[in-house]
Amino acid sequence: ATWLRTWYELYAKLNVRTATANRYELIIEHYTIPRIGSVKLKKLTTRHLQKLYKELLEGGRIHIGKNQDKGLSTTTVRSVHLMLHYALDRAVKERLIQRNPSEDCIVPKPRKLDMKILPPKHIHAYLEAVQARGLLPMFYLELASGLRKGELVALRWEDVDIQSRTISISRQYVRNPDGSLELTRPKTENSVRLVSIPQAAVELLLQEHEKHPDSPYLFPSPLTGEMYHPDSVVNLHKKILKDAGLEDIRFHDLRHTFATTALQNGVDVKTVSSMLGHYDAGFTLRTYTHATRQKQDEAAQTMGSILGQVNKRVKGSKKPGGKQIFPSGTRLSFPAVSGVGRGVGQKFGATPQNNYLQQKIPENRSFQGFLKLDSNLDIFRSCERFRKCTQPAFWLAALLRRTNVLAEGQNLGAGQLYFA
Repeated sequence: ATWLRTWYELYAKLNVRTATANRYELIIEHYTIPRIGSVKLKKLTTRHLQKLYKELLEGGRIHIGKNQDKGLSTTTVRSVHLMLHYALDRAVKERLIQRNPSEDCIVPKPRKLDMKILPPKHIHAYLEAVQARGLLPMFYLELASGLRKGELVALRWEDVDIQSRTISISRQYVRNPDGSLELTRPKTENSVRLVSIPQAAVELLLQEHEKHPDSPYLFPSPLTGEMYHPDSVVNLHKKILKDAGLEDIRFHDLRHTFATTALQNGVDVKTVSSMLGHYDAGFTLRTYTHATRQKQDEAAQTMGSILGQVNKRVKGSKKPGGKQIFPSGTRLSFPAVSGVGRGVGQKFGATPQNNYLQQKIPENRSFQGFLKLDSNLDIFRSCERFRKCTQPAFWLAALLRRTNVLAEGQNLGAGQLYFA
């Protein structure tokens, strides 16, 4: 207990943001000291810390809300571990202990939660409900910029540049562990930024400012005339969802909605990252993989189309070592597959596979689509009944004879058949 409090006062409190310092104090005073505070620094072991994490996961929550578990989340326990690692690492540097016991701890893996967004088809209903409550400028700006709630409520009219259509993000309103609010700089240096906004948002902000021209705040609370409490905006969001009959999502999910919509509509990752105030584009990519996956699928389709055009230019070209059996433009269908199975019967006599061919493909029936045969003869299938066999060229020849493409008695060797 003594060392944690000393480390907090001398090293942590003065060198981190206020919100982070308050978080450290909460971890020390409420999570750590009540459980292992009596253990001497030199006697502290990895097992003490591992037991601490287990107790926090099982019942570490101080205030248990509705539908909440007694235990802390894995993310919170990881933050406890990280702070203790910093504090104990400092103790090693000051030679108070020989090694850091937190280094050998097994930290719980964070649970990846499914990200929710406001679906595009529901945005209109959401904004209609917002308009009915007279809150369109605030929530329209949120959907158009993806600001954090503390950044949104801290905006002042002086932060808006009408000509360049930008807003300056240089402060945020945060709640301390004791419930008090504090105006601070944003989360990271990258969070201090200029964010471009659409002209429609600018016009809505001008209308909003006309309602309270003497207020320095962009969105003053109608009750107090001061800044909105961040939790008040969250509660308004919940009421709006209820008014619109929409599924419950967090206010922070509006930020995810902005990012996802922007990425899926072609805005590059670096631009979205800078607008969100992320510390790097890699974090944005990892966070919004679902959105970038759609763009990858589109890229794959684009490349497929390009290569398809290239393929047409070589249509009818001769494959080395073989001869062209079909005239240029002929398209046959015979998809590729790999599987298990044994070889074929001799000369396509009375085998189950050959009987199946005779049943399914009448004599002289035409056959359309793709036909592909490589030099290894490793592709052959017509349905679930057919598997990879040791001599697929003979099988294929049998099929082609039945469709009147090959003459009776004519066989097919490796590399002889290809398509353009």
